[in-house]
Amino acid sequence: MTDSTRTAPAEPTQQEPGAPLASSATGDALAAIQTWTEPVPAAGVVALSRRTAEPTRVWTVWLAAFTCYLATAVIGAATLVVYWNAAVTGSLTLDEASGDWRYEYDDSRFAQASWLMGQFDTEPGSLGRVLLAVAVTVIALLIGAAAAITGYYAYDGRRWTRWSALATLALSSLSLMLNPLAWPVIGLAAIAAIALWLPPSGRYFAAWRAVRHREPVFSEPPDQVWYGPLPKYR
Repeated sequence: MTDSTRTAPAEPTQQEPGAPLASSATGDALAAIQTWTEPVPAAGVVALSRRTAEPTRVWTVWLAAFTCYLATAVIGAATLVVYWNAAVTGSLTLDEASGDWRYEYDDSRFAQASWLMGQFDTEPGSLGRVLLAVAVTVIALLIGAAAAITGYYAYDGRRWTRWSALATLALSSLSLMLNPLAWPVIGLAAIAAIALWLPPSGRYFAAWRAVRHREPVFSEPPDQVWYGPLPKYR
């Protein structure tokens, strides 16, 4: 190759200070790249947790879940007290003749174990007493199960727990048929029902519904379809 065929290197273009930078292929490519930014949630909308990608639980849901679980514990403890007073309560007495201690069951305590048991005159070991014990158990299971289910699924964001909370409140009135230890269940069920009907709970349930039932998003149809190499490569 001779000197005549050589091409001189291109001189760098001078750009006046303050003038905008000349666009280049790399600059255009970088300018065309768009990064995704997390949208700012609108006012009144429950934000998603960064750790679980689930709606952040609001204070009303926490309150409802806590009171429901507490109601389940209270009704369970009250039922155990009823069982104890109905079947176990008695006293140890000393037999002076033999010198041995004997356990004497206090039959009068059965009628005092719960309000329901006091409404019927029954004999020890009779079918009536067995049925009364079964009735007490059924009442406790109805109240405890309703409260536990409502608390769990309210925490999980199910809107229908608003209505199950009202059903739990209605069932809690059956605690009046047990003993005074079970009566606070009515107040706990009322607190849970009120909390689930407050506006923060409604927004929380709506956020969960949006997460579980995402609407399908369809891409716009292309205006023109190219087959084969693009025109710029032909």
